[in-house]
Amino acid sequence: MAVATNSYFEPDQLAAYMKDPEYNANDQAAYISACEAGCRAVDAWCGRRFYLDTGVSARQYVAPRYPVRFLVDDFATTTGLLVATDEDADGTFETSWTIGTDFRVFPVNQIGHTGETVAYYELVPTGTKSFPVSTYGLPTVQVTAKWGWPSVPPPVKRGGFILAANLDALRGGPVTVDGNEMVQRLLQPYRRGDRVFGAA
Repeated sequence: MAVATNSYFEPDQLAAYMKDPEYNANDQAAYISACEAGCRAVDAWCGRRFYLDTGVSARQYVAPRYPVRFLVDDFATTTGLLVATDEDADGTFETSWTIGTDFRVFPVNQIGHTGETVAYYELVPTGTKSFPVSTYGLPTVQVTAKWGWPSVPPPVKRGGFILAANLDALRGGPVTVDGNEMVQRLLQPYRRGDRVFGAA
């Protein structure tokens, strides 16, 4: 059976949600496309993606001028987390940081304001180190982590279902959260204000 890439639900689940009596498990192309389109529209509106990588990978960041709280992409766990800085902006991240000594991760206890387990996305210096700032805007911070969320929040999955169930999605048309007040209410608590213009 074919599966949708980085989707928060599978075609057969979408068909069940839609109560489609003509759904054919052997011909899922339209449903796969709709699942992927609905989920990517959710990601775009929230300014983050909720699917979890299978392993860790490194990403580089440009440090802000006054990085009291350093914002990075969402990561699901501190297992495998590595932070290093490039002090002279020569492309080599030679200074390793130790969690609990040099920095802490937030949200505290990995709990969001909705009370559920969320992703980490903030690094806060707690020792003598500071994130170096490049005069030319070069990346000076490297974070290795398992990117994504520990699990997909039910409201996020529900919002994706609603968008994917739209007939336009099944026909390959555009899918957007804009104008859909029900989906916006579901997703509002999960928007990243630093990534989405106009978000709180």
